Amino acid sequence: MQDKQLKCDEPVRIGRISYMNVAPIYYGLDQQTDTRWCRILAAPPAALNRKMAAGELDISPVSTAAYAAHQSEWLILPNLSISCDGPVMSVVLASRYSIRDLEGKSVVISDESASAAALVRLIFREHNVRPNISCRPLDEDNALASAEAVLVIGDAALNGKWQKTYRYVWDLCGAWKETTGLPFVFALWAVRKEYACLHLERVTRTLEILNQSRQKGCANLPVITAELRKRSDLKKDVLERYFNGLEYDLDTVKLRGLEEFYTKLYYHNLIAAPVVTQFIAGGPPTVTSGPPDVPASLASALEVN
Repeated sequence: MQDKQLKCDEPVRIGRISYMNVAPIYYGLDQQTDTRWCRILAAPPAALNRKMAAGELDISPVSTAAYAAHQSEWLILPNLSISCDGPVMSVVLASRYSIRDLEGKSVVISDESASAAALVRLIFREHNVRPNISCRPLDEDNALASAEAVLVIGDAALNGKWQKTYRYVWDLCGAWKETTGLPFVFALWAVRKEYACLHLERVTRTLEILNQSRQKGCANLPVITAELRKRSDLKKDVLERYFNGLEYDLDTVKLRGLEEFYTKLYYHNLIAAPVVTQFIAGGPPTVTSGPPDVPASLASALEVN
């Protein structure tokens, strides 16, 4: 039955990342028989960022790097994220050369995820390496065959084709964990401030539905992986390891990881201003990333010879 609190003339416009990694968060929502209260749009992360910025979505997962750019316009929904606490398999830098030897060489970065792109740029800054970076779809100009290094993300990173072409392969989230000891947060769920001011009750109820949906999804991972296996050429053990490495809450430790990421980005001038994370009413305390001390470098966690 449609939720009375969500009855309105216009449905809530909700974004959904078009990768399999969000399946657990939308699992319960997918089971609903009446979804007239919402309209869901699936797209790559970068496209959702743009649609949120343009006011074409009300609530959506957004890249953590995109939140830094739009912190004055968006509020964070508590207890929802796409995170990992170690290697995640789906954010991979594959290279023909060591990090240090990529100076001046061509590096293709997927244009689908602002957070992954910011992380790889951060790694190059911390190694004091200046490659020739281009940001475009990886299948454009046969990038996987011609580039000297590529950032591969999402479902494409799981198929392993990069292993046949590149000598060095780094799981960037594994490097992050090794260096900082903290989880890495790829995506947050955000709401436009303007929308939240006008429809706070609807936003609050949507958050409840998403969190209930997430809880059902995390309790049914074997069902989810079995269903995805039917639609994917990935092996069962790959899917299981992948989902076992993902986390979907936003606890205090993940908030510390998020703060560390923003601190490093600001320190290396990869974002224009310190980040103040702001939540909808009743959310966690504000976390501020200001002018930092010199943070620990990611360089030690990657091959530099």
